[in-house]
Amino acid sequence: MLHVLDAIQNNRLFALRGTGKVDALTLLAGSLGNAPAVDTVEEILRREEELNTGIGLGMAVPHLRDEDGAGGIHCAIGWSAPGIDYEALDGQPVHLVVMYCIPGAQKNAYLKEISGLIKALRKNGGIAPVANAPGLDAVRGILQVWAEEPGS
Repeated sequence: MLHVLDAIQNNRLFALRGTGKVDALTLLAGSLGNAPAVDTVEEILRREEELNTGIGLGMAVPHLRDEDGAGGIHCAIGWSAPGIDYEALDGQPVHLVVMYCIPGAQKNAYLKEISGLIKALRKNGGIAPVANAPGLDAVRGILQVWAEEPGS
């Protein structure tokens, strides 16, 4: 989970203040300003209309693709203690939104990272540690441990 770790270390972990999906996506997409994607906010909202990325387990993994890009994956993370109504597949609130901008050449790395994130989530008691964290610093610590676990 190299890109989650990069997001944590480069201050792209945010407390989501609102309870809405659009607000969360707008904040995170705006933080990917260094990503080479064209209009990041509009693109991520369009993609969400096509396919909801609330995968369940209290987590969402919105993403957009930069098919022409040859650089690295960009990641931003949002945390909400009360959870946001994301219309997730399991109907539960989302506490962790991990957004990616993926260059065309990095599709496999992205899929591997998402797989590692889900494994870490399941291995460490589900979303409860993140949902019940007392603040952003605690979430940062939890995610850092998850990202540094062998096999993640």
